[in-house]
Amino acid sequence: MPITAVHARQIYDSRGNPTVEVDLTTDKGVHEALELRDKDKAVHHGKGVLKAVTNVNEVIGPAIVKKAAKLGANAILGVSMAVTKAGAVHKGMPLYKYIAELAGISKIILPVPAMNVINGGSHAGNKLAMQVSG
Repeated sequence: MPITAVHARQIYDSRGNPTVEVDLTTDKGVHEALELRDKDKAVHHGKGVLKAVTNVNEVIGPAIVKKAAKLGANAILGVSMAVTKAGAVHKGMPLYKYIAELAGISKIILPVPAMNVINGGSHAGNKLAMQVSG
């Protein structure tokens, strides 16, 4: 499964913050994956990701990871997710089964979902003293 191209771009996540999306092209097609913030308060309140985009386009793509500590976890994660999706397509497997195979897990168990009933703290944008109540 030769990788023929890697391209990143800045998109917006579910909270409206910039994040990195990576397209990875193989002989089987294009595979997408969806954090290094720019910290420029004048742009997206410091949450821009253009540095991570540049890292993917100029460093990670051509080299496919050698300097992980300096590149940003969000840049590496985007490429990693795209490569994992491409691997699953290459093997003709659903993504969850491919990841289980990589992890050496033979018995797949459906996870129990968890969700917030009340959201507070730094992630909620309100003044509730608690972080999460389930």
